[in-house]
Amino acid sequence: MAKTIKTQKRWIRALQFFAAYLVAAWTLLQFIDWIVNRYQFSTYWTDMCLWLFVGIIPSVLLYLFNMDRINKRILSLREKIFFPANIILLIISLFIFFGSKDLSAKTSNLSFTDDDGNEESMQVLKEKYRTSIPVFNFEQEIVDSSSFWINWAIPDLLFEDMAQDGNVNPLSLMASSTSEKIEETKSLGDFYVDGSYSITDETYSISPTIRNSSNGKLIASNTFVGNDFLEILDSISIYLRDVTGIDEKKRDLYPDLPLKEHLSFDMKAIKFYVLAINENPVNFQHATEVDSTFAMAYKSLADFLLYWNIGLKESQTLYDKAYKFRKKLPYNQQFEIMLYRHMAYEEWDKAEQMAKLQLKVTPKNLQFQRALHIIYAQTGRMKAKFEFSKINYSLDPLNWNMLCEDFLFMDKYDKAIELIQEVSLAENEKLPYLIKPLLLKGDLEAASNTIEKFNLLYPERSATTKVFADAIVYHQNNDISKKDLSNFEGEFFDKSGQGIRLVWTNKGNLHFSYTNQPYIHTLILIGEDEYIHGFPGIESHHTELARDTQNQIYGLKTSKWRNHGQVLNKGLRWKLDSHIKNAKEYLIKGDFEAAEAFYTTAIAKNPNHKYLVHELAHTKYISRKTNEELLLQYQVIAGQYGSWHVWIEDGTLYLRRGIEPRLELRPMSKTKYIILEMPDLQVEFDFQDNVAAGVFYYKFNTDEMAWQKHANKETSEYNLKD
Repeated sequence: MAKTIKTQKRWIRALQFFAAYLVAAWTLLQFIDWIVNRYQFSTYWTDMCLWLFVGIIPSVLLYLFNMDRINKRILSLREKIFFPANIILLIISLFIFFGSKDLSAKTSNLSFTDDDGNEESMQVLKEKYRTSIPVFNFEQEIVDSSSFWINWAIPDLLFEDMAQDGNVNPLSLMASSTSEKIEETKSLGDFYVDGSYSITDETYSISPTIRNSSNGKLIASNTFVGNDFLEILDSISIYLRDVTGIDEKKRDLYPDLPLKEHLSFDMKAIKFYVLAINENPVNFQHATEVDSTFAMAYKSLADFLLYWNIGLKESQTLYDKAYKFRKKLPYNQQFEIMLYRHMAYEEWDKAEQMAKLQLKVTPKNLQFQRALHIIYAQTGRMKAKFEFSKINYSLDPLNWNMLCEDFLFMDKYDKAIELIQEVSLAENEKLPYLIKPLLLKGDLEAASNTIEKFNLLYPERSATTKVFADAIVYHQNNDISKKDLSNFEGEFFDKSGQGIRLVWTNKGNLHFSYTNQPYIHTLILIGEDEYIHGFPGIESHHTELARDTQNQIYGLKTSKWRNHGQVLNKGLRWKLDSHIKNAKEYLIKGDFEAAEAFYTTAIAKNPNHKYLVHELAHTKYISRKTNEELLLQYQVIAGQYGSWHVWIEDGTLYLRRGIEPRLELRPMSKTKYIILEMPDLQVEFDFQDNVAAGVFYYKFNTDEMAWQKHANKETSEYNLKD
């Protein structure tokens, strides 16, 4: 009986001390959590301490029950085994659960030198600790086509405003139903934002609603009314962050400029900016014409021109302007401007350094991911590109397409097939993506069966699979491994743009990359002089070597098919050689004597490159003219010709056709001009009584291999001077 009472007392004392242990542990945990939040450490430290305090409870209870004896350093055999075992198991468990976690600070310090030589440093919250706030298009309460652009403007401008806050990962999305919104956001976070708006007598009423991303149920809503659209959006931005747990203390860690200062004070410029994002990128140009300090409009237009290779010099100029006004933008957009500016000037090392620096903080940022892919592709670092694709896929399975293309380049066809089978697409939707790896692998029967299934399910898209079916027949009748692919290799210049297609062989396969594009395409032979590429079911590309009567290859003839048999982008890409490249390089440098020598050789070796004759004529013409004489010549023709604008800037003559990028006009006579970036185009000014009266152009017809004059005064092809 006495022993039982003694045991009960020991348990009561042990439980009293254990209660004190729990209080002390909880207090210490609260203090640790405060330290973690105060100094922006990883929240995993709080979790790890919690499991540490919980994990040693068995040892604590055993010690408290026997503490009189243990304090005298008298331990039983069971205790000698239990205490170390508990600690070892706890350490192993903590290592398993937290060993792969990032236990460093929530923030990362970004230090860099801007292009003006200024050292800059900033603390930035890492991407995984940011709150995702997806914002969908808002619905009109009263249908009015004149204000429909507001439907797009609300999510786009809220994105721009919240992008300043390093606590937030904002998204601007479009969806037409609740099910679509749930599907798009359930993996992004706990909620999404949509809402409605109305405009009455220039008064805006905007009602944002915050909903559960799992079921679409309403979490919170509010209505904001006022006459200033941008000020209302500033208020909504604060409200959304407040409701989603980002209080004023957290918001104050980052700049939060009003939209008017961040983007533009001019509502007309804002409208053009929104229309450019959602309809036509050329509206970025209109936005900058309305507001000459609109940094994001300059940057967005430059991004578009650089990516599609339709104005390299123009993109450089636009990035320069965006860089000039960058200070009113959040740090990540400033980073984007500096990064893509380096890329536009082909400063690959600097661009790579900036991309990697930012990706440490925001590894899922698509802009920086794409930039690094382009850098690797343009510098030929395929292994690095492949490893980067694998990292991106592990971060976000939506990046599977890039990894699939890189698997094809690395000859890992089975891996590509496995990847396609893993992606979250319906089985029918996987069919077109399986065609290429099956064909390249040599499993022609499976590729043929896949095409048949796809065409049966989607007959309206069969035009895009026809060339792949033809490739299967060609591969069945020919030993592709013995083909000489050297004829396909080379650099090919787009006749109506600035992009260069580089074609080369690797391990017996043909590949090509395109200027400022992130993809490396694996090509499939379809004939002795033909290859195909593309995405069956979406669009397919057919390319044939262009040969002259002497069987000399002078370029590539290309065609593109889309659904319903639509043929797009039929054209010619000129093959480049060292003489052509050197001639243009020396011309741009101003070494006219060397340029003339290279052009003379290039014309002799490339008689089908008809545009070279005009570039030589231009070289000879300007070599005989002084800068003063050229300036006088330009002044006579400068002016407005309908939708064509011709002007002089820093001694250079420029042309802008409508809302297209500006082009540099280079004279080869008093009236005729060439455009180096567009070799299929010549511009001629019509003079009457020694006064410029109009302008027309010549276009090179690749089917007839001849220049065609476009000067019908009854059409817009002939523009009279205003």
